[in-house]
Amino acid sequence: MEIETIRGGAFQSVLVTFAPGEHLVSDSGAMFRASANVDIDIQARAKGSSGIFGAAKRMFGGDTFFQSTYTITEGASGEVGLAATLPGEVRVIDLAGQTWMATGGSFLVACGDVSMEARFQGMRGFFSGESLFFLELKGTGKVVVGAFGAIREIEVDGELTVDSGQVVAFESSLEFRATKAGGSWIKSFLAGEGIVLRFTGSGRILVQSHSAPELGRRLGPMLPQRG
Repeated sequence: MEIETIRGGAFQSVLVTFAPGEHLVSDSGAMFRASANVDIDIQARAKGSSGIFGAAKRMFGGDTFFQSTYTITEGASGEVGLAATLPGEVRVIDLAGQTWMATGGSFLVACGDVSMEARFQGMRGFFSGESLFFLELKGTGKVVVGAFGAIREIEVDGELTVDSGQVVAFESSLEFRATKAGGSWIKSFLAGEGIVLRFTGSGRILVQSHSAPELGRRLGPMLPQRG
């Protein structure tokens, strides 16, 4: 199986080439092209998930209720092109037996032997202003995540503070807690920072340069009122 990142400025995508007997799973709606010998099965339950309940947790976490599974029907290898909803970079993560946590809406596609499970992050989700569930990804395959803007990988060894809306994915070896950005809650909100996530431990984290909720708050007042 081969994953090629298609560079297109702010609109990156991936082209996955795979052979008979292999399969890949994507967020529903991510596919924009597929070769004629590729079968697409859309369902609520993907490999390693917990059925309808797992699909509902994914939906509350910012992903779609349904996921698409791609297999080869006949002939040689096939191709599937996939892209995220928001413009920005994509990044391929080689799990290699490690576990990653993807934030809501960042998961794009999983290739190989990868299990996916929505994990409740507790009251930290309420306080961080983000989704209540992370998508746990583990196995020996590869995963592709998408971001709004540019993606930066940071190696954490100790502590790192990240805005709550900028996290794309991180290794499960990292712990985190939601807290205020400034010296007080009032100063944090007045400064426009609000809630941040403090990561501790050792591991990698992927952060995005832009925030979709912040863009929405800027554009919202400019939109005409609905009739």
